[in-house]
Amino acid sequence: MSIKTTKFLVAPLRGIDQRWDTRPNQAVNIENMTWSDQDSWRSSQGYRAVVENFEPTKEVEQEDGTVLVVPDDDYNSLKNPYDRDTQNVSVPTPNSIFWFSQHGSSLQWLIYEDQNGRLLHFNGSKAPEEPYTLMQYTDGTKFDGQSRSRTASVSQKIANTSFAMYGNNVYIVNGQDAPLVFDGKKLSRAGFAGQPNRPEAFTTEKTEITDTDTIGVGFANSENKFKYAVSFVNERGQESRLSEASGTVTWDTTKDPGFSTQPATEPGYVNMVCVRIPTGPPGTVARRLYRTVNLVTFIEGSSVVTLDKEKLFGQEFYYVTEIQDNFTRLYVDGASDFDVGALTLPQDFGDFPNNVKYAAVYQNTMFVASGMTSEVFFSGPLNPENFPSGNVFNFGDTQSSEITGLYATRDALLVFKRRGIYIIKGNPRDGFRGETLSSDLGCSCIESVRELPGVGLVFLAHDGVYVLEGTLAVSSYETRFVKLSQGLRNIFKRINFEHAELFRSVIYHRDREYWLTVALDEKKEPETVIKFNYEVGVWSVYTKFNAAGMIEGQDHRGYLFFAGNGSLSIGEAKGIFVYGSVNTKNNLGSVSSVYETVNIPFNNVYENFSPARVQARVVGYGNTLNMSVITNRDPTVATTADGTQQRALEDFNYPVYGTVIPNTGLKYKEHRPIIVRMDISTMHKGPVNELRLRFTCSDEMEIVSYMLEGRVGSSRDVINLTRKFGGSETR
Repeated sequence: MSIKTTKFLVAPLRGIDQRWDTRPNQAVNIENMTWSDQDSWRSSQGYRAVVENFEPTKEVEQEDGTVLVVPDDDYNSLKNPYDRDTQNVSVPTPNSIFWFSQHGSSLQWLIYEDQNGRLLHFNGSKAPEEPYTLMQYTDGTKFDGQSRSRTASVSQKIANTSFAMYGNNVYIVNGQDAPLVFDGKKLSRAGFAGQPNRPEAFTTEKTEITDTDTIGVGFANSENKFKYAVSFVNERGQESRLSEASGTVTWDTTKDPGFSTQPATEPGYVNMVCVRIPTGPPGTVARRLYRTVNLVTFIEGSSVVTLDKEKLFGQEFYYVTEIQDNFTRLYVDGASDFDVGALTLPQDFGDFPNNVKYAAVYQNTMFVASGMTSEVFFSGPLNPENFPSGNVFNFGDTQSSEITGLYATRDALLVFKRRGIYIIKGNPRDGFRGETLSSDLGCSCIESVRELPGVGLVFLAHDGVYVLEGTLAVSSYETRFVKLSQGLRNIFKRINFEHAELFRSVIYHRDREYWLTVALDEKKEPETVIKFNYEVGVWSVYTKFNAAGMIEGQDHRGYLFFAGNGSLSIGEAKGIFVYGSVNTKNNLGSVSSVYETVNIPFNNVYENFSPARVQARVVGYGNTLNMSVITNRDPTVATTADGTQQRALEDFNYPVYGTVIPNTGLKYKEHRPIIVRMDISTMHKGPVNELRLRFTCSDEMEIVSYMLEGRVGSSRDVINLTRKFGGSETR
């Protein structure tokens, strides 16, 4: 007689859910696996260096004067271009990364910094020895860590640098160094650091003219009094603040041109005014000259009202001209009052704020914050480097903590604090306005904020990952916050939020995943990725991933690049890497996959379960699938069963897709799911109320579902074999 068994089919398999009571198709842990559109979990891919290791060489001069290039015997193995340069000098670790493109990705750059304070961009034409180019400042100096340098140190493995795109330029800020802008050729300072020196205006007898019909400053037969101001213009057309007004230049045209004491018998004369103009800092390509109206005080009407025009209009300047160079020091102004341009006020201009740590672009306007105050500054429209003095929001309400980031959405600009979220809505024409969205929930890391397709805007708070649902276009009351990481309780208990500012995130559209790097336990730098598949809403984990920054390429390839900030001496990734297309982590070993089910209960707590076998439907790219059995939440492994795949439906002569060398005549064949049966027994463990299975594979695998077979209930409830299989029954 045989024992009756019950079969449990567990499908479809879903993601991590570490709560006590969950569905059997959830998992307590998934490592290095990715949900696929075949409704299965497959091994995640690895990553490879953008530039592979190379064999070092050296030049040797022969007796006849010729030079031969021979292998360098000082190296016993291949050389990594991000370990040593051609002069055998150690290459610093990259600590940031950003993708920048122009003209529809026709021109592309991977910009990054390193621990020596250098600022570079990837240059594949110089591969493999030194595949990078030092970025150059507008005065010709390079960011080589010496002539010019970014704030960095050997202990700073991740840079707190923010990048913001505006038009064809990228703005680079970090809260410590001067804000920079890269135009694809060179770097220059964003905006201007201060006010121009005041110009000097004067007249001479040689500039007096009597032809007052077309040219000349001032009025004939009148007293004349003017002031001048100047501003600098950079090559992006961004203008500095106006200088302080020059001293008042005056002349009297009520007298004879010969300066006699008698009243003028001729129509009188006007003047050409000479103005000494200061030159601007590096990056200045032009200067603009402004002047006031005639500031002569006069008495108006019979009531004898004295109008002090200098007091009323002394800060109102009109455009005179633009001097399109940065070396001319003297300009002669001969424009009549009818030929000057528009009215300009000093408060219409302002410097790019100091200590800017965060930057975002919304409604063609640049918004910045220092991270040390509750203030957010915004530029003039279409002038991302000009910040008028009155363009500021102060969010110092009950949540007086510092601002932790800015993020622009389609509907509004979000301002984050650790315990507060604010929104800025409006436009430059009608004005901007600020509102409080939350005074309790905030963001711990601005780099965690991303907009997931079909989900909403997600961000890392102090206790989990949240999603902001709804629209911000009309009213903030239409929004709500939902905790997205409810099922990751055990993982979030281990996250070191003290260093949350160093966490990084990216959306990898190929796998439809949101990646967030986190530091676990006592670690400072993040080495673990928690991944959320936004298509089906499931979580998984990717291990041993030390990244100082991640970015997805915006061209047709959609690669995921990251800056590896590890150490080659201890087997970590160092340099610039791309995720995918391989199943190894930069030759540091294959990707080891783990799928561990939740604790599966059977019927009620008073019934036991005796498992007999597990039949898993898998697609194996290796030959062995390992399975561990854990019972009753006991961490001790009860039985480890190894099952060797028998590819009954496949031909071993066909390689797996992705492993074929082009133009060799080989073909590949898709491996269909096969059944891997594993017989297990827990008789020596006593009664089994719950069971957990752990599937592992040191090579690639894809698990679709599994069927668990065993006996539930009393062992006396058996099946008669004759009745089961047929035949006569002897009594």
